[in-house]
Amino acid sequence: MTLSKVKIAAVGALIVLSVALWQQSRQGRLLQENENLRQQLEQAASLRDENQRLTEARQAADERAQSERRELLRLRNPANTTPNSDSAKTNEVAEVNSWRQRFEAVYRLHEGEVLRRISQPFIPERDEYYRREHSTQASTITNAPGYFVFRQDDQGLHNWGLGFVSQHKLEGVLRSVLGLKRYEFSAPDDLLALPVAGEWVFRDGASIESRLAALEPVLRQATGRNIKFDQQPIEDDFIIVRGNVAPEQRFKIDVFAEAKDTDGGGNGDFPKFLEELGDRLNIGFASEVQLQDSMPLSWFWHRDSDYSRAGERRSERVSQILQNLQQQTGLRFDLARRPTRLWVMREQP
Repeated sequence: MTLSKVKIAAVGALIVLSVALWQQSRQGRLLQENENLRQQLEQAASLRDENQRLTEARQAADERAQSERRELLRLRNPANTTPNSDSAKTNEVAEVNSWRQRFEAVYRLHEGEVLRRISQPFIPERDEYYRREHSTQASTITNAPGYFVFRQDDQGLHNWGLGFVSQHKLEGVLRSVLGLKRYEFSAPDDLLALPVAGEWVFRDGASIESRLAALEPVLRQATGRNIKFDQQPIEDDFIIVRGNVAPEQRFKIDVFAEAKDTDGGGNGDFPKFLEELGDRLNIGFASEVQLQDSMPLSWFWHRDSDYSRAGERRSERVSQILQNLQQQTGLRFDLARRPTRLWVMREQP
């Protein structure tokens, strides 16, 4: 009986010890869970405080930006110091589009001005103009052109041309900006090859005389050279075009000497074709063809029809081109001498 009582007491002690250890372990786990929960709550509170700080900072920045925009609008329009919501929206739209106003402030010709050269550095609004007005091209060619040429009339500025080379040569200025044909001016090759950086605005309808007069001081500033233009009477070679053309006749003309290798083209009426053909061949054309109405044409230039590529074979090439034109159109192209006037370019000390 005594032994049994001892065993029962020992078992009871073990049970009490096990329960104590289990409670101690459970209490430890609860303390650790409480500590983890406390840390998570502290982290959540810290993140909440940081989000609140960032939100307040963004709101403050937005308020400053709106205040600055309202102040800018007020300075630009002092009479409207307390705009209502509608006028404020209108002003914000005007601010978005004000790039065009800044662009035209630099590029638009003043009263009486017929020619302007804009030199580098170009204003940022120039790139904005390219992205907006030439969006299709700008989507594939992201770099802005090296130069623009603008024509200005009563309706405003119009893009007349652009190029991705860095600058014009003087010959290009005479042709693409002033509108002279190659056979209408004469100059030493070194002057025609002068680089003239920048882009151009010319007034539509202004005479060649006024444009050349405006060009002289521009060239002095751009190149440092004193270049003058004088018009002189001369006798020069012309191609006289003769024959008959039916009113309903339509032409698609290939302009080439020996081989077809397309190098551009155009379309228009017969006088326009002869004008551009003369520029291409560097010789004037005079028409004696009687046209009853505007005859629509399309033409394609080929590389060997450009006089600048002909070299010593120029006369031979021109003769071949005229023979090909005669076969295509049934018209005659005869060489003759005629009086004309030529712009002569010289450098003076």
